[in-house]
Amino acid sequence: MNGLRWMTVEQIRKQQRMRRERVLEAMLSGELPYEQRGRIRYARVCDVEAWEQSRLTGPVGLSTFEVSPELRDFAGGKSRCLADLAQHELDGIVIVQSIR
Repeated sequence: MNGLRWMTVEQIRKQQRMRRERVLEAMLSGELPYEQRGRIRYARVCDVEAWEQSRLTGPVGLSTFEVSPELRDFAGGKSRCLADLAQHELDGIVIVQSIR
C-alpha cells in the first residue's frame, strides 16, 4: 500500500454530513478531485480535507451585478462599491449588501 487513502461518495457524505447530490456536484464541477473505477467514484482523503477547508474558510465577499440605469445615479456609476449602496434609501426601501 502506498499510503494513499481513498473515500467513496457515501463515506464522504457521512463524514461531511451532507447530501450525496452535493458531493457529486462538487466532484463533477471539479471542486473535489476524484477517480472513477467502474461505477464507484473515489476521492483521496487529502483532497476531501482540502475541499472541507476551502468550504469552511472560503472567501466571503460581495456579489457583483449590473446596476440598473435608473439607479446608476445613486450608485455613482460603476466605480463605486456595493457597500456604498447600503447607505441609500429609495422610497422606504433600503438597498443592502449581498454577501454570499
